[in-house]
Amino acid sequence: DIGNPASPQYHAIKWIATNNNGIEPESPYVVQRYILALLFFSTNGDAWIKCGIASPTCSDERALFLSESSECLWHGVRCNDKGFIVSLELDRVGMDGVLPRELGSLLYLERLVLPRNQLLSTIPSSLGSLGKLMELDLFDNKLSGTIIEIRRLPLKILQLSSNKLSGSIPPLNSDLEILDVSANDLDGALPDGLFDATLLREVNLSMNRFSGTLGSDFGRLTELRKLLIGLNAFSGDVPASLGDLERLEIFHATYNDLTGSVPNEVCNLFDFRLKRLSTDCASPESGRPAKITCSCCTLCLEGNNA
Repeated sequence: DIGNPASPQYHAIKWIATNNNGIEPESPYVVQRYILALLFFSTNGDAWIKCGIASPTCSDERALFLSESSECLWHGVRCNDKGFIVSLELDRVGMDGVLPRELGSLLYLERLVLPRNQLLSTIPSSLGSLGKLMELDLFDNKLSGTIIEIRRLPLKILQLSSNKLSGSIPPLNSDLEILDVSANDLDGALPDGLFDATLLREVNLSMNRFSGTLGSDFGRLTELRKLLIGLNAFSGDVPASLGDLERLEIFHATYNDLTGSVPNEVCNLFDFRLKRLSTDCASPESGRPAKITCSCCTLCLEGNNA
């Protein structure tokens, strides 16, 4: 790629050759400066609306991407006290293009936060080698393909909602606190490792094609505040073990194939923190019975029970 004059790699190496900020060529800091330049050229940096090289919306010239200043001063970049990049946060800056696989060489990276852009293609599998990565947020882009392997990462936040991802969720790591993969085209059953991730506070699987039963192990997720599974194809009963989640505030399960009755153990959560509970507990105009019975739901919909 570097030898192709049309490639982002070529443009990045050409730029770094004359803009290395006085860094010796063999220095590891040259590598991270090159990777940021590559990200810029891979995502149409000239058209970024915030702190691109020609953007008028950057309050500090040192924060402009591809400026002569240290890359640690560029917009959205944070480095540790040794000068290595630990956080890259570029929210709605106008990125349009493909994430380069070389991002997987930012070995100190703890946060990769690039929401509300126009990122295309797939999530680079190389991100699975970022042994310090605790937050991956690619919300509201146009990413396709499958979710990378994450079990070996120390991820606490995985935010991939509003993309075009497909396939199943890979096995989860036990450190996860927030899982949001809503509004994609994902399928399969609940992911392996879900009930071992006992620090989870939010799980949002809504607006996909997940199926299978909910299982009886939800009671292990005692930190859970939000459980959103609407607009899928989950079937079977609502497990009574959800009644063990005394911190649960919201449970939305409309537009599924759940049947039976919402257990009293779940209704009793209104004595704790539960504020909103929705299922397909409304009877349609056709006169057919509701798909599920619920004596305590704050919202009853017909779901797919036409």
